[in-house]
Amino acid sequence: MHGSILPYSLPHRGFPITAAQASALVRERKAYLMRWESGFDDAAEGAWWHLIKDSDPALSALSPKTRNQVKKGLRSCRVEGCDRSLIMEKGYPVYASAYERYETFERKFSRDEFSSAVHAMPSDIEFWGVFDDNGALVGFGENIVDGNACFYSTMWFTPEALKNYASYAMIHCMNTHYLEERGFRFVSDGARNISHDTGIHQFLEQKFGFRKAYCRLNVVYSPLVGAVVAGAFPLRRQLGGLIRSSRFDVLMRQEELRRASWRGAGNA
Repeated sequence: MHGSILPYSLPHRGFPITAAQASALVRERKAYLMRWESGFDDAAEGAWWHLIKDSDPALSALSPKTRNQVKKGLRSCRVEGCDRSLIMEKGYPVYASAYERYETFERKFSRDEFSSAVHAMPSDIEFWGVFDDNGALVGFGENIVDGNACFYSTMWFTPEALKNYASYAMIHCMNTHYLEERGFRFVSDGARNISHDTGIHQFLEQKFGFRKAYCRLNVVYSPLVGAVVAGAFPLRRQLGGLIRSSRFDVLMRQEELRRASWRGAGNA
């Protein structure tokens, strides 16, 4: 959610901050809210998680069907690390075609906005490219390396690349690189999504042996947003039919998940 403060670190490092300190930071930054996790991979099964893989990344560890799909992808494309400049120059058509598959309130970037956003990314971002037989970029990923772990921040593919199992090839290559070649503790596809559901978490669990690392969700709101949440939350079902706002829906859903994660509920 725009106007939110989120830690720029993976959750296994912990985020030692009190609610009072978070409130002060929200006021200082004039943000709507601040969100972070605690009890990473230590909490009982519940409503909030990060999806991680910390198991054998070898091709032989996958199901026979997934092995075949990975091999098809590796035959149809080349996967390798690449420079930021290549993504800035060649990545926009891939991003634009992939964006159309998502159901989200987030606005699609223009070409210039896309290039500026990639240029502004921190120096610890590692880029991966997927190239077809003609050398054209048909997919790419942006990964955040944080100590001995890696967050698969975003992955984008053209529809044709997906048909040719390019996503299988890239995920397998990245898993092998980070878990086997560099010996990382885990790779992550991030936290449970609130604003839209691409199905990627279910895909990674079923195909590549990712698992849910349960934790607790912490949220501190600005005074105004906090008052809205406190007043609207008990009436969220009724108000949802009156307030046609995806942002309102996300805010209410986030508060549901926050409360459920602290109850240790199996479902929100």
